[in-house]
Amino acid sequence: MNSESTVYDLGCGRGRAAFLFHFLTGAKVVAIDLVGPFIVTARRLAKWMGCDQHVLFCYENFLNSDIEKADIVYACALCLSQETREALASRLQGCRDGTYLVSVGWNPNKPWLHSLESFSTSFSWGEAPVYLKQIRFNEAPLDE
Repeated sequence: MNSESTVYDLGCGRGRAAFLFHFLTGAKVVAIDLVGPFIVTARRLAKWMGCDQHVLFCYENFLNSDIEKADIVYACALCLSQETREALASRLQGCRDGTYLVSVGWNPNKPWLHSLESFSTSFSWGEAPVYLKQIRFNEAPLDE
């Protein structure tokens, strides 16, 4: 992740991770959530911090979002149902080859998702596993 990256934060809440990604790396962030008050708060914070042109907050269902332009997709998936996770995996198939997926609490196993790293880390709400994968449609999986 760097200043040339476009990160999609799916289920962004009030934008804590989105702001972190932008301010640590300079990345452009498209943050998506379906909870209206979270988006309103996040937009106000972005404007107040002067990053509203680089951290964009969208009020929509991320399963209907155009995520194909992402370099990196971040999904804190701890509270997502299995059905939502499968639908998200289907949406990820529309991303470019080489796109990274960072998922918290969800280890999607698809032949086109190559495992790069996994670790457990602390969040403000507790500890959870994090999985770093890369979309590679034309290569044999690295983790087999």
